[in-house]
Amino acid sequence: MDNRLDAGYFRLRYSAVGLAPSWVARWANFRSKWFDLPYGDQGLLISRKLYEEIGGYPRVPIMEDLEIAKSLKGRISMLNCTATTDPSRYINEGWLKRGTKNLSCLIQYLFGASPETIQSRYENIDEP
Repeated sequence: MDNRLDAGYFRLRYSAVGLAPSWVARWANFRSKWFDLPYGDQGLLISRKLYEEIGGYPRVPIMEDLEIAKSLKGRISMLNCTATTDPSRYINEGWLKRGTKNLSCLIQYLFGASPETIQSRYENIDEP
């Protein structure tokens, strides 16, 4: 981790082989590096002092990882190591469907939707 920064996260990789896992991981790493928005499956290393300074773990039903990342903007960096993540949700739901669901949540979040609204839409996404 860069000594000037207070928090770090891992580069993401899935424990599955193929184009879809590789593409989704590349997108996640791009999003994280260029927008300072890592998700929870990328891990997060943060000092206790900084954790308390940003108010600790947010009490929201979804997007808590992004709430933390947002409060660390400019103070977080990608570490030079990789977290290998289980792809079960992607495999069970389909890489495209799961990826679209996650992207939809991210867009809603970036446009100011509350975590409660996002959770409600996320849970009902499969309903007609």
